[in-house]
Amino acid sequence: MLERRDTNVVMNSPGHHEPAQRQALLYLFQPRYYLPIVSNQHRSTLRNTFSQYLPEGPSSDLDADLRVIIDAIEGQAGGPVDVYDDTWRPKWLPKHPTEPKPSVSQEGSPADNASDARPYSVADIIADGCFHSTERLQKILDHWQDNQNLVLQGAPGTGKTWLARRLAQALIGSQAPWAIRPVQFHPNTSYEDFVRGWRPTSGGHLVLTEGALLQHAERARTIPDVPHVLIIEEINRGNPAQAFGEMLTLIERSKRNPDDALTLSYPRFDGEQYYLPDNLYLLGTMNIADRSLALVDLALRRRFSFETIEPALTDAWAAYLAEKLPNDGGGLIETIRGRILDLNITISTDPMLGPHFAIGHSFVTPTHAQSDGKAWFFGVVDTQIAPQLYEYWFDNREKADTAVAALKSLTD
Repeated sequence: MLERRDTNVVMNSPGHHEPAQRQALLYLFQPRYYLPIVSNQHRSTLRNTFSQYLPEGPSSDLDADLRVIIDAIEGQAGGPVDVYDDTWRPKWLPKHPTEPKPSVSQEGSPADNASDARPYSVADIIADGCFHSTERLQKILDHWQDNQNLVLQGAPGTGKTWLARRLAQALIGSQAPWAIRPVQFHPNTSYEDFVRGWRPTSGGHLVLTEGALLQHAERARTIPDVPHVLIIEEINRGNPAQAFGEMLTLIERSKRNPDDALTLSYPRFDGEQYYLPDNLYLLGTMNIADRSLALVDLALRRRFSFETIEPALTDAWAAYLAEKLPNDGGGLIETIRGRILDLNITISTDPMLGPHFAIGHSFVTPTHAQSDGKAWFFGVVDTQIAPQLYEYWFDNREKADTAVAALKSLTD
């Protein structure tokens, strides 16, 4: 029989994590000890449901607990038991109407609708209208895959939110909406909202309820072969250290295993130990030009890779703008690009501002075609860019006036 240290060798050896395949390998090594269940969520649910067969309560060894449980059940039944048959499955794994149905429940394989999702890659991000290069996007994706936790930071208008969902789809390899969940941080976001806490019911009772992080983590655990992404918009708008709690430790890639599990602030049962699945990826966005936001806790910075998204007034941007401004016969597009680039140099070299306060390309990227490009641009300056500049230079209105005038000094 494999000893615990042999289990650790299989689960923690180098290479792709693929927890389902590694669990299956353990079963092939010793089918009389390990169960033919590769989904960690299914294994945990099975133990929790039949914990009455564990006289001393759950231990840190999930496989050992399951062996005790199955031996007890089969002893009572007088023979082998299939926990997935029609008799036993409803007792511990009732079908949840909101979860994607596994195509082979024993293996926790990807949902049936995953095969219907259109494949998605970095090339598709470009095709959707991204103005950054393929090499830049692939580099971001590589860093994210290495660390599993990524923050896209940058100036306002650089398309962080737009890019976040598409990077998530590229990471997964397909457009799988059930594997991507966006949440928004705000000053009132708490640990109870994000991780787990007591919530009141209509009947006046308190129920221990999973927050967005644990909800998506458990969904990821049921489909271990598919990456799942939790997108955290404006991750620094609230208090990340407070919202994450002990998850600041558990989100580390090296801590995604049972040996590093921790007791949560609100455990479901005595001795509960929790760890995140290694197919869960976190992606935050952060606008660091907003003076009202708190600085990111250093503990959070150590656990995330940070990628700065720059304004992308590239040739791809110019080509896109040419489609939206079909009557540009006087070089308006190049003039707009030059004016914004000059403005961003002024902002970047200002000792009270810096490059993170630059004006992003989204400000000057129309969604629809414009019959009068000059009037459209002046409208953007008056209603979007100028208010931003007056906020930047609130103590120097003359400098803001000069910058706005320079933007609108177009050649007819």
